[in-house]
Amino acid sequence: STLFPYTTLFRSVKLSAPMGHAWSVERVEATAPDQASVNAARKLARPGPWNDTGITGDLLWGACQGSGSTPYRTVVDTASPAFSCSCPSRKRPCKHVLALLLLWAQGQVKDTGEIAPFAAAWADARKARAAKAAAKAAAAAKAAAAATPQERDEQKASATTRAAQREARVSAGMAELDRFLADQVREGLATRAVDRPQRLERMAARMVDAQAPGVATRLRELALLPSTGNWPTRVLDEYGSLHLLAAAWAGQLNRSKSVV
Repeated sequence: STLFPYTTLFRSVKLSAPMGHAWSVERVEATAPDQASVNAARKLARPGPWNDTGITGDLLWGACQGSGSTPYRTVVDTASPAFSCSCPSRKRPCKHVLALLLLWAQGQVKDTGEIAPFAAAWADARKARAAKAAAKAAAAAKAAAAATPQERDEQKASATTRAAQREARVSAGMAELDRFLADQVREGLATRAVDRPQRLERMAARMVDAQAPGVATRLRELALLPSTGNWPTRVLDEYGSLHLLAAAWAGQLNRSKSVV
C-alpha cells in the first residue's frame, strides 16, 4: 500500500536485538521513549532497589522496590525484544525495564539457572498467545487454499474494503487531532492548564476510536506531564510533532489520490 510508510507510525515498533550476550548501555538507552526515562532508569540501575534478578537464555527478570509495599515485577525477552512491568507507567518501555536492562549491560545480573515464577508465567503466556496466533494463521491459510476463485475474489474485495474503512477512520481522526492542536495553541497553553490532562485524555480516547493507538499513547503520556518547570516548552514541542504527523498523513493521502 502507498500508505505503508505512515501507517507504521501508528503501531508499536519492535527493535532488533543482539542475541547471546548483554546489550551495551547505548543499545539500552536507544530503546527509551524519551530522555526523561533514561535519566530515571539510570537512578534505578543499581543493586539497591532490586531483588530476585536473573537471566536464563533470552529471559531477563527482576523485582524493583518502588514507593509501595509490593515490588514491581519486570520481565524482558531480550531476543524479541518484548517486555512487561507491573508498574502503572504508560511509557513503553518504562524506567524499570530500562533500569533492569542497564543492570544487565553493566554485568550486575547473573545467570541463575532457575527462572522466577512470575517471569516463567509471563513467558508461558507469550508462548501460548504465539501458538494460538500461529494456529489461527494456519487455519486461515488452509481456508484460503481451499477457497474457490470466486471466494478468493470476495475475500480480496472484503480486505480492500476493510483497509479503506480503516484509512477513512484514521484520516478523520488525524484531521480532528490537527484541529484540536490548533485550538490549544490559539487559546494559549496557560489559559486552560488546569484541565489540560482531561482534554488530552478525551482526545486520546478519540484516537483509539480512529485506530491510531500510537498517537493515543503519546497524548496520554503528555497528559501525565506535570505543569511545573518548563512544561509549556515540552507541551508545545510535542504538539508540533503531532501536527507534523497529522500533516504527513494528510499529505500522503493527497499524493496517493492524485496518482492515476
